[in-house]
Amino acid sequence: MYKPILNQKPQYNSLTNSIAAADFNEDGFLDVVVTNYGSHNIGILLGKGDGTFQNQITYSTGIFSHPYFVLVNGFNGDMHKDIVVANYGSNSLELFFGIGNGFFTSQVPFAMDNCRPVLIAVGDFNNDSLLDIAAANYDTNNIGIFLGYGNGSFQNQTVYTTELGSRSHSIAVGDFNRNSRLDLAVVNSGKDSMAIFYGNGHGTFANQKRF
Repeated sequence: MYKPILNQKPQYNSLTNSIAAADFNEDGFLDVVVTNYGSHNIGILLGKGDGTFQNQITYSTGIFSHPYFVLVNGFNGDMHKDIVVANYGSNSLELFFGIGNGFFTSQVPFAMDNCRPVLIAVGDFNNDSLLDIAAANYDTNNIGIFLGYGNGSFQNQTVYTTELGSRSHSIAVGDFNRNSRLDLAVVNSGKDSMAIFYGNGHGTFANQKRF
């Protein structure tokens, strides 16, 4: 089991960067998870149901990982909330699997070369009823697709180029052309532009259309 640091208050200069909410301990109250970019960890704050929270519990994301973005969903089919983190500094995605009591096990990283992932989104891109992950890769000017197996593991990253110097910075999932297949919208901060990758329904995407 991956051991957290318990009862720790928010750290000085932790540079909290992203936040998501879910009921991690299944008590009916919303909890939050934050990415602490400066202290290289994520923090879990369990809600008391009255607008206040318990002290932060932290889980390391690795030395110089600089966790940038966090998202919550279920990735291994056990009905508990899991966490996926985009680590800008270590060029990886990282999964923390919830066990339903507010704690997490199995820190699972997915290496992504030198891409600098900044934002992630989830959806069923190949229509197999299992969640997949899409990442906006800032340094390599592309997006990365990880098709899920439903057990917490994923296929290797498949990349789609945005444009040289585009600096892909944000990503969203939706059916933008109303053909019942999920598409990806990407913001390219280096080109002050947006692009759509239209999904083919089997986990692949057409070349981008820029706006």
